Amino acid sequence: MVRKQTFLVQDVQSYPGPENIYHKVSLESLEDHRLGTTLELIWELEVSPQVEDVISFPDLSDWDPPERLASLLLSLKWTEASVFANDSFTAPFRGAIEIEPYQLEPVARALAMPRVSLLLADDVGLGKTVEAGLILQELLARGRVRKILILCPASLQRQWQDEMLTKFNLVFKIIDRDEILRLQREYGLHVNPWESFTRLITSMDFLKREPYLQQFLSTTENKNGGKPGISKWDLLIVDEAHNCAPSGRKDYVQDSDRTKLLRQITPHFEHRLFLTATPHNGYTESFTALLELLDPLRFTRGPKVDPRQAKLVMVRRLKRDLTPEVSNRTFPKRTIKALEVALSPKERELFDYLEAYIEKRLARPLKDKVQRNALRFALTILKKRLLSSYAAFRNSLEVHLEHVTRPTISMTEETSSKAMVFERLAERLAEDSADDLEKQALELEALKEGSLLLGEISSEEGELLTRMWDLVSSPELPDTKLETLFSLADNLIAQKRLIIFTEYKDTLDYLYEKLSVRYGEEKVLALYGGMNLSEREKIKEAFQAPPSEHPVRILVATDAAAEGINLQNHCHHLLHYEIPWNPNRLEQRNGRIDRHGQKAEEVKIFHFVYQDHKDSEFLNTIVHKVEKMREDLGSVAAVLEEKLHERMLGRKVSPQEIERLAPRRKLEDEIRERLFDLERIRKIKAKIETIRHEKKIYPETLCLVLDQALKLSRHPGLKKREGFEEGYLLESLPPSWGKDLLSTIRDAEGRLLTLVFKPELARDCRDVVLLHLNHPLMQKAFSVFKKAFYSLGFTGEKLHRASFVVMSDLYLREPQAVIFLKLLASSVQGLKLHEELFSLRFSFNPGEPLVYLTEDRDFGFLFTGEHRPIPRELAQKIRSSFRKSHDLIEEKIEALEKKKFQELRKLLKEKTTVETREIRNVIRDRLKEIEATLEKLRKEKESPQRLLFSLEELRRIDETLREDIKYLEARRKTLEEDLSREPERIRTRYELKTVKIFPVGVCFVLPESLVETAQEK
Repeated sequence: MVRKQTFLVQDVQSYPGPENIYHKVSLESLEDHRLGTTLELIWELEVSPQVEDVISFPDLSDWDPPERLASLLLSLKWTEASVFANDSFTAPFRGAIEIEPYQLEPVARALAMPRVSLLLADDVGLGKTVEAGLILQELLARGRVRKILILCPASLQRQWQDEMLTKFNLVFKIIDRDEILRLQREYGLHVNPWESFTRLITSMDFLKREPYLQQFLSTTENKNGGKPGISKWDLLIVDEAHNCAPSGRKDYVQDSDRTKLLRQITPHFEHRLFLTATPHNGYTESFTALLELLDPLRFTRGPKVDPRQAKLVMVRRLKRDLTPEVSNRTFPKRTIKALEVALSPKERELFDYLEAYIEKRLARPLKDKVQRNALRFALTILKKRLLSSYAAFRNSLEVHLEHVTRPTISMTEETSSKAMVFERLAERLAEDSADDLEKQALELEALKEGSLLLGEISSEEGELLTRMWDLVSSPELPDTKLETLFSLADNLIAQKRLIIFTEYKDTLDYLYEKLSVRYGEEKVLALYGGMNLSEREKIKEAFQAPPSEHPVRILVATDAAAEGINLQNHCHHLLHYEIPWNPNRLEQRNGRIDRHGQKAEEVKIFHFVYQDHKDSEFLNTIVHKVEKMREDLGSVAAVLEEKLHERMLGRKVSPQEIERLAPRRKLEDEIRERLFDLERIRKIKAKIETIRHEKKIYPETLCLVLDQALKLSRHPGLKKREGFEEGYLLESLPPSWGKDLLSTIRDAEGRLLTLVFKPELARDCRDVVLLHLNHPLMQKAFSVFKKAFYSLGFTGEKLHRASFVVMSDLYLREPQAVIFLKLLASSVQGLKLHEELFSLRFSFNPGEPLVYLTEDRDFGFLFTGEHRPIPRELAQKIRSSFRKSHDLIEEKIEALEKKKFQELRKLLKEKTTVETREIRNVIRDRLKEIEATLEKLRKEKESPQRLLFSLEELRRIDETLREDIKYLEARRKTLEEDLSREPERIRTRYELKTVKIFPVGVCFVLPESLVETAQEK
């Protein structure tokens, strides 16, 4: 009893204070108006909290129908957890998804880890988000995590939030500037956003900003004079984790801002999941730095990878690995087709003028690095935008033309100030942005400031700019690329859909206008970053709807808007309106439709190639190189991008040079073997069916539990939907269930949704809801049974926890009493170590005490036995037998508690020994590796080859060596401390404190002959 309300204790965590031990307690409400909601508090800070032991023997004053008692048992069985059950998980049954067998292998791997550290590196489109969600679900169900942070690019925040909610019923809040302003308005300026909710999503570039990072780090510290802070971070999920790896340009890599961010925050998380389709960028030093961020006990950054340890933490499957044996669906064939564009004379002039302008500007001497960067930035923007569309190019050219023509000024304080402004703008542009309008404004502002730094242009350069402006401003300038697009769309959209990707909002606006005029506004939609969220959802829903239900045929989208969005439902044609200079972006676009769930046998990808245009032909070479290397794209993408930029700004890079490019190092070079284990997936697939059978997780049992919970809440229960086999309707909800659940039974227009319990019945059905263990309705049903079980002010029908069934004499010759028990084992830290539902079987003669037979785990007879009226006298004798046996049952329970305590303590000690040995071996391996690297670095300081370098080069080399040695010595010290700290951590985690066993219910199994004889009397 806390704050005059009744709660069920879910978890207890202890924190050392300066004088006392404090306990953070997680509670689940048993009050009608808050049923199932949770509360966290510090127990010692509450006013007069009370703990009540309210579990008692079943009430035999009346009988529950056996299906109700079975529903209670199922709800308890489906929510039990254990540190021993590494190969028994229920995550496949906790989401609104059809799970592929290969997606379960990471879950099994995670559960075998005391501290989860996994790099999910599956191919694009194989469902890494689903795999992370499954792992998260299982860790939550076992009580191993509560406080969770998802770190991802800004453009993927909404996608993660939607996926976690719709597929797993997990609510996450996004922390960004808008949310912080909302929290400050509501709670005051000093509110800490990172303490506002237990499950949060934020972007890498947002969190790395100093004020927000310091607020986050403050949640990991003790506060209030040493009393524990209420925040504890359990799980970190990093999406697109390759963005946080150093670039790997040197033997010992230079940390990026994102790398530094992860180094600061990862030590505060117990578990870590990193997601990326491109884990290896070709540089071993960068790869090991990423692995060290994931698991600093197993890895140390440097020139070598421990393949044995890498195999333990990495999950990597390619599309070609997924045979029908491990995947329920096949992946489509991908076809790449270039659409040739014959430039008109005027268009060719425009391209030639820009080439001449770039050549002349690059030939001129530059004052300093800032001016060189400003020039490269301006020329890159102009070229990329011309290759995108004339509309995008015109807007950029106008800004450049306006600000580049000013006379050269001396290096004054004003110029220095402008250089700083340009550099800050360029840094912000390098950050990920989910808002295309903001990105466009920043780009134009940076172009303006950069152009101001370039000084006065020559008369020839000015003439070239003027000619370009006259051409691109003329309404008579043809657009042959747009006409080629029309030719493609004319033949396509009658029956099919097309996605057009572009990098620029200007190009998107231009295309939307032209396509809408040609095909009608109802057939064209536009999706861009920063648009109204409700409008964005409507567009996604329309494009994902069957073509027979919505007229839209073309979606024009920017990269920022579509990154992470899955658009494969009814579309298998994609067009790159321009080829992005980042090869990873090209593959990310393709992955929007070439992914798990695509029904078409072939995915067609189109791009443009200008005839007799060297740059366009070079980009075409890049496209085919990306396609050829897509399984190892991460290891070659950076080199490709570098070569592309060099080629576009004047350096001679031939297509043959691109064709010859190979990864500096492949992932397979580091691991030395493939990471696909077919036999393991086969075993997991079989294990899932065993778990389903053991826990009785079937559509019929899910339906039963929900129906009985409704009836227990004085509701008529589920109603069969006419004309839809195995479909149900809920026209209303019990008043005590609240209004928040109404959205689960009706759509936005108020129409009733059909509830189903089989995944295949919900496939491609928009008016159907798949119910699973973690669906809000099922979670509410479990809460109803919990409240009824504890019998604390329950407002519905009473749950007696007692029933009987009648069975044929062929199965049973004498009456039996089956008493269902729940075991709960807790650690000294208050953590749940083991839960178990089992039963004791007794035989009896009605009216006489029970006689113990055996321990059992079966309750299938509750479903097969018949619950029919029995004579009153027989019922009274059964009650008498049970009353006379209370002492015997209590003695049995007490003896079992002692026995189970000894058994569990032995198992926990064995688990402690195994994990301690493993962690010590891992740490000792790392210490040996660090010592060898330090010895190598010390020898480099005395190498005769130092005589070959200049003094300046030697200074830089020595500085790098000092930094590396300092870092490795610090790592060595930390690992030496971990050598004693980690085993102690494992010991206290598994130190058993109590084993409690309490009665859940009782069912009397009666032979048919006994009932008939009693009726005759």
